[in-house]
Amino acid sequence: MYYERIGFGVDGVPDAFIEWLLKEQSGTTNFDTGTNPTGYDGTYGGTPTQISGDSDLGDCIEMDRATTDVTNMGVITPSFVKATYAIAFKSNDASNSGETLWHTNAAGNNSGDSGSTITTSSTVASFFVQTTTGELKTVTGFITNNTKHVILVTWDSVGKEIKMYIDDMATATATNTYTGTSVPFAGPDAFTIGDTNSGGSISAGFRANNFRIYNSLLDLGQRNAVKAIT
Repeated sequence: MYYERIGFGVDGVPDAFIEWLLKEQSGTTNFDTGTNPTGYDGTYGGTPTQISGDSDLGDCIEMDRATTDVTNMGVITPSFVKATYAIAFKSNDASNSGETLWHTNAAGNNSGDSGSTITTSSTVASFFVQTTTGELKTVTGFITNNTKHVILVTWDSVGKEIKMYIDDMATATATNTYTGTSVPFAGPDAFTIGDTNSGGSISAGFRANNFRIYNSLLDLGQRNAVKAIT
């Protein structure tokens, strides 16, 4: 099925700069329906399963744990000063430390290395950034296996602060700051959902859809509206 490239402004939410619906039911292309002029369509690799009508997520993509299941979007430009990520997912297998939900790799320049993992038997989700000075900063929150969650992450490279929200868009589950330089999409050579090409990481076991990336920090009303349509 082809999904038209359109914007999704709802209740004051800015159109997502990048939006991967992850709802395709055939083919190997992961279509970007965001408002950016480039269109960062991805390619499914490995053997991810295209799910029709999951009871919680509807149409979605399933990545099997400890496999090379992936959708790879390649280089994303330009870099952002501020960014918000949002994804609906549910972990469906006991994942070990470091197994990937999404990840970007900046090819040796740690400014922009970032990602989200599912850890500790699928009870913890995390988001991390790395900086040019070698810092590794992480925010984490608790999740429940086989339960739909909406993760939203805000990344302010001016204030050098990251926040993670899980389901509750009013209160961050965690906040962290860094002192070095790290900017979203600062020259990455890969952006992937599922397996990555960095450090031999493997996919966590999960189903997901509606991955949105905004080139701004969403406020509370906007975060709640994103959750409502995710």
